[in-house]
Amino acid sequence: MSTRSCPAAVAARIVVLATKVKIRYAGSSTFAPSTIVQAQWTAERRQRERFVCEQPPYSLLVRGVEADVLPTCETYRMGVLAWSPPAGGRLSGRWHRDAADLSSHRTRTMPFRTTSAHYDLDIPGNQAKLDAATELAGIADDAGYSAAVLSDPKHRRRAVVR
Repeated sequence: MSTRSCPAAVAARIVVLATKVKIRYAGSSTFAPSTIVQAQWTAERRQRERFVCEQPPYSLLVRGVEADVLPTCETYRMGVLAWSPPAGGRLSGRWHRDAADLSSHRTRTMPFRTTSAHYDLDIPGNQAKLDAATELAGIADDAGYSAAVLSDPKHRRRAVVR
């Protein structure tokens, strides 16, 4: 059974398995808000343990979850563990317009064409991310912080993100 065919049933099955092997808490990763709701309802209806956290991609460059995933997690009192808060290394402070070398271990070793496209600077969206990273590095430097510190989601106001 795939998560695409019946995500709530799969989520409930995972939680049951987690209970059997004595895992204390279970969470989901990159679930859509509707899937989070289905999983919560299924767990309640079947009187099973529920997912207690979600792990979405979340950074200053990837903030789409603020519109729907984070409010859904707040509603169900789920914690959020940000996945890739430095945006794949872009917000580490090393990536900026004036950098002599924009390659990294990550960009040299990415085996998948779709993954390496995340770093291809011929793609306009990646150029925009580089511009944003450059601007963040400047703001951080002016404030006396590193870009990595300013890009960390735990410094944002939303209480649900940890």
